[in-house]
Amino acid sequence: MNPVREVSSFAGRVAQLPEPSRTLFALFHSIEGSLEEWAEWLGLGNAAAIQALACARQELAPGAVFPEKALLKLHRPWGGDGAKVARAVRAARDDPQFAVQLAADLQWHAEIERMEIPEGIELLYLAESPKPGWGPPFLQPTVLAIALALAVVMGVLVYFAKTEMNDFPGKEKMIALVEDAGLRKEPPFEEISLTEAAKLDDWFALKNLEGFAVPKELQKAKVVGCRVIKKEGAPMAEIALEKQNARLLIFRAVDLKDEIEKGKRHLFQQEEWAVAVWSEQENGYLLMFQGDVAQMTEFLESAGRN
Repeated sequence: MNPVREVSSFAGRVAQLPEPSRTLFALFHSIEGSLEEWAEWLGLGNAAAIQALACARQELAPGAVFPEKALLKLHRPWGGDGAKVARAVRAARDDPQFAVQLAADLQWHAEIERMEIPEGIELLYLAESPKPGWGPPFLQPTVLAIALALAVVMGVLVYFAKTEMNDFPGKEKMIALVEDAGLRKEPPFEEISLTEAAKLDDWFALKNLEGFAVPKELQKAKVVGCRVIKKEGAPMAEIALEKQNARLLIFRAVDLKDEIEKGKRHLFQQEEWAVAVWSEQENGYLLMFQGDVAQMTEFLESAGRN
């Protein structure tokens, strides 16, 4: 029996996929381009993007067994493979799991090609102001039509819009903090034996960091080290957390001259670092670790339960 289940409303099932799997699946089947570009647009690392695409396949064909090799997951049987993917495909010709993936992708691709743009959808605004890096293939009418049909059904453009809106006052300075923290070796961290972050008040007092406090989201996080650094002459506390080898920077928001909007958290990807920035009272916070923004969201949701 074909493990790929027949469905009466393919578009409806795709629309129910979680993000970022939904957007990546739409891009994979409708737009020529590289996974690296898509991952950057969506704030993901390459590995996370590949996994999201694999999750979309598994959600659409529950019970089907697909190949584990990452390059095979990027194969497009309708054309457009890079050299590395093509070599992996040649080596996997006799793999029964790969045959299942081919059948699934071809069926889904045919379904997507049959989609039509609903009446009233304008195409010109995309053609007039394409996103940076979207070359001529994206502007071809056929590809544009397929992409917009998917956008209407699945909310692709909404997801992109959220990514675009992720700029905020002071972001450039936050990026500089991330880059500095990733390279900084001195001063060394003062080792702390798995103390809960909520118990650092005495350490802040000893370092003359008046008013500094750990954010409520991370009060129960285990701390393995602390140090005081300076940026533009202003003191900051850098806290090393046990989970994810995360770093938490605490600073007075006004010291960096860019007031971070209170009550709003900003998440973004800076190369291999997932970053969250927010403020409470007079303090600003920057949390970072090597990973992607989806992992950061999960980290912040689970931190209070540690």
